[in-house]
Amino acid sequence: MLLLLDVTAHSMLSKRDIMLASGVAFGLGGALLWLFYLVIGRVEQRLASSQAEIKESEVRFRGLVESSSDWIWEVDANARYVYASPKIKDLLGYEPAEVLGKTPFDLMPADEAEHLAPVFAAITAEHRPFQALENRNLHQDGRIVVLETSGAPILDRDGNLLGYRGIDRDITARKLADKAIQESTQRLSLHFQQTPLAVVEWDADFRVVDWNPAAENIFGYTKAEAVGRHAMELILSERTRSQVSQIWESLLLGRGGLRSTNENITKNGKTIYCEWYNTPLTDTSGRVIGVASLAHDVTDQKLTAERISYLAYYDDLTGLPNRMLFKDRLSQAFIEADRKERLAGIMFMDIDHFKDVNDTLGHEAGNVLLQMAARRLQDCFRPSDTVARFGGDEFAVVLADMGHVDDVIQVAQNVVDSFKEPFDILGHEIFVTFSMGITLYPFDDGNTENLLRDADSAMYVAKAAGRNCYRFYAASMTASAEARLALQAGLRHALDQNEFILHYQPQLELGSNRITGVEALVRWQHPVKGMISPAQFIPTAEETGLIVPLGEWVLRTAYAQAKAWQEQGMANVRMAVNLSARQFKEPLFPQRVLAIVNETGLDPHCLELEVTESILVDGLESVSAVLQDFKQAGIMIALDDFGTGYSSLSYLKRFPIDKLKIDQSFIRDVLTDANDTGLVRAIIAMARALGLKVIAEGVETQGQLDFLHADGCDEIQGYHIARPMPAEQVADLIRHHNAA
Repeated sequence: MLLLLDVTAHSMLSKRDIMLASGVAFGLGGALLWLFYLVIGRVEQRLASSQAEIKESEVRFRGLVESSSDWIWEVDANARYVYASPKIKDLLGYEPAEVLGKTPFDLMPADEAEHLAPVFAAITAEHRPFQALENRNLHQDGRIVVLETSGAPILDRDGNLLGYRGIDRDITARKLADKAIQESTQRLSLHFQQTPLAVVEWDADFRVVDWNPAAENIFGYTKAEAVGRHAMELILSERTRSQVSQIWESLLLGRGGLRSTNENITKNGKTIYCEWYNTPLTDTSGRVIGVASLAHDVTDQKLTAERISYLAYYDDLTGLPNRMLFKDRLSQAFIEADRKERLAGIMFMDIDHFKDVNDTLGHEAGNVLLQMAARRLQDCFRPSDTVARFGGDEFAVVLADMGHVDDVIQVAQNVVDSFKEPFDILGHEIFVTFSMGITLYPFDDGNTENLLRDADSAMYVAKAAGRNCYRFYAASMTASAEARLALQAGLRHALDQNEFILHYQPQLELGSNRITGVEALVRWQHPVKGMISPAQFIPTAEETGLIVPLGEWVLRTAYAQAKAWQEQGMANVRMAVNLSARQFKEPLFPQRVLAIVNETGLDPHCLELEVTESILVDGLESVSAVLQDFKQAGIMIALDDFGTGYSSLSYLKRFPIDKLKIDQSFIRDVLTDANDTGLVRAIIAMARALGLKVIAEGVETQGQLDFLHADGCDEIQGYHIARPMPAEQVADLIRHHNAA
């Protein structure tokens, strides 16, 4: 037995060695030898089988570990990795060998390691397992990976801690999804709490289940007061309950998205109008278990709609019928005239020199005058007539059921006589007269638009005749109207075909006797009619709004020319361009001007923009803001035609004006008219006191130049220096004059 145990213990010996040893030892016989051989063989066989099973088990375990989507690891008692499965490469980007000898905390951000180290220390101190311990780890590429770690202790027979085995699972996507769900929930909750729409949830009996703050604001009930109460007793008026009941029946049948505008009652009894959007709520079986509603107060919108409906037919300022209602009444007058074989007339009129009132006293005074004139006009006509306002200072009257032309003349004369008495406007005595054009149906035409057009033409004839009078339409007036339309079409064509050109008039600095600036002046070079003066087309361009694209073209062309002169060595020549009042009404006007400056690359300090006093009156606040934008960009601002309008010193204080331009009407007789002499000297003295420069336009003689120079005028412009001329000629003039 001792030999057997020894042989068993040394099973690695070969069979031959055992046989020899057995034969030699003690001289045993062959039977005993074969017995030993048989035992040893079985031991070897069993050992080989156990080793194969162990190896197969190891292969299965390794395959299981390596195919797992989780990272399996083992650490020693010092929490240093002694094994890491290949999955660590996918999770954190490391090869398994790279983390051996490191601790889990070496793979974490510093703040995470500092937080978890004492937690893990407490776990290992008690030799207890742990599950789903969340921790942030640093991927090898620097991004954060969130892992969920579970582990169990490895103990020896005496209960001493040898280390931990465990598994890490990547829960980054899950955490991001949880975060997204949480944020979405928070947003929905925030939307529910902060949306201006009332959000109400009803049960199937239409009792309140939920009620947000907006519902409290709109209807006056708190959530505690509203929950559990039926809509009928809560917010519905008597006359809308039947309508709402029908809507509820449809909702309970599952017909969703129903929209309605209802009359509702607030807690304090106020009637409001709300627009509702209702959707049925169903359970998984499709059964309607309630209704979700959104509502907002549309009371103001409803009142506004009613207001708009009123404004569709009436003028807001005067309360008179507008153009639309006028045409309807005119059509009725035509029908009545046909039926009774009588006349119907149109009287088209506007207030003479109304613009002067606006320019001198401002828009507020102008509006008051329009209201007072409208009331007086109504007193001039019969109740059967219709006095309408078309806009601005334009009025039109339907003269219904007129028997004879003499009756129309009597009415027109009555208007003239009624306006002989002045109006008291803000302490000013204002006299109002009208220019009136008259057309008669069925004599002139049977078409409404044609009659209005003809009455408009007749009104212009009245203006040309001296105003404060009336004129009947005649066929020759049509030709004049068509000429105006042709001019408008020609202007549009000229813009498209680049028929406009700029001429430049030099400006002389008296102190240095140098030409230091030019004013850009637009000309229309018509292919058939030749050169057309601005006086012939600028008023029409203003009236039609074409002055806006034309003005932009002038700015871009003038600034490009100024840049070209600078590159040719004329760096100190300032470019002055006139601005139209219509341009100031355009959105983003200053931004467009400054964009043109940037496009051309021109120094803004070489630019000057000329505005008239009427522009300043037209919109004090908005114009001031635009001019401030130009001023901040370095562009000079000149006040053109100074002295001809409502010249208020407050303008010079409120607006960023750099220069006053004395109108040529004062320069023409400055040497012969004592009033003009005193006025020009006063303007120069005032400008000097305010630190403003002064330029006089229309200087045509040496005597005028000498007078202005002696009285301290800074600059002059006029035929005595040069007429407006093309760019090439003015460049030669500037070089020649300034070199002398």
